[in-house]
Amino acid sequence: MGAATRMIGRRTAPGRGPVAAAAGLVVLSTLSASVAAAVSVSLFAAMPAGTVSSSRLVIAAVLMLMVWRPRLGRRPAGEWIAIGGFGIAMAGISICLHEAITRIPIGVAITLEFLGPCAVALLASRRLHEAACSLFALVGVVLVAGPGGGFDTVGFAFALAAAAFLGLYTVFAEKVGKSPGGMGDLSLSVAVAAVLSLPFAHGGLGTMTARTFGLLLLTATLGVLVPYLADTVAARLSGARVIGTLFSLDPIMGTLVGIVALGQAINSAGIMGIALVVLAGSALVWTSPKSPTHA
Repeated sequence: MGAATRMIGRRTAPGRGPVAAAAGLVVLSTLSASVAAAVSVSLFAAMPAGTVSSSRLVIAAVLMLMVWRPRLGRRPAGEWIAIGGFGIAMAGISICLHEAITRIPIGVAITLEFLGPCAVALLASRRLHEAACSLFALVGVVLVAGPGGGFDTVGFAFALAAAAFLGLYTVFAEKVGKSPGGMGDLSLSVAVAAVLSLPFAHGGLGTMTARTFGLLLLTATLGVLVPYLADTVAARLSGARVIGTLFSLDPIMGTLVGIVALGQAINSAGIMGIALVVLAGSALVWTSPKSPTHA
């Protein structure tokens, strides 16, 4: 945790080294989040998706606030806006994605969710090759979510709502990541998300057992603590534009976990789409500037 905090404090503009480090963090984030999604699916038989989503946010918020104990006073309005916006994005992603994966395969849901950061990367692109990478990733997303993807209107609607929140997430991850409060600010954002998710927690808390609490603790760790810490540091190193395209790894990891852990199949068009997404994300990493500059 100390290394992550030190990384937050550095003000290094994205170059090949920082972007490569950010890519590694996003790989960790996506793998952890995808495994957590599979764990969440196993909980849906015991409690509603909203209860799972809210409970893991509450658990993660309590743990993070205990570790970092953020200050509350003497903050400019801009910091609170970033903290609140990040928390709103987190709550929206968690609730909408959990509702989506109750209806459609994990890989399809996460692929549709990637439309959000893909749009952010496209809108923020400053060079032709960056725009091209985002467009190739978008084509890959369409192929993965296309025929044979398990179309469900409500499931797709929730996944697209998660995409909108994930687009906001990529923007606020950079703002919170570069704030002086570092991980303390991130902890407050998770607390905001937990509070906002509480209205969706009804209907399953009465059936809580030691086993389900253990699984909730696991998915809180893998689905909230690890990804949010990794994403925030990655955003600090590379910025919203870069991590927006690096999130192209999410559909790949989600699809693989769905296949291995849950037996969810994907067709040949989906495999082609995954390949396009991988190439787009890799191209952005390796064509980034070679030398970092300092603010």
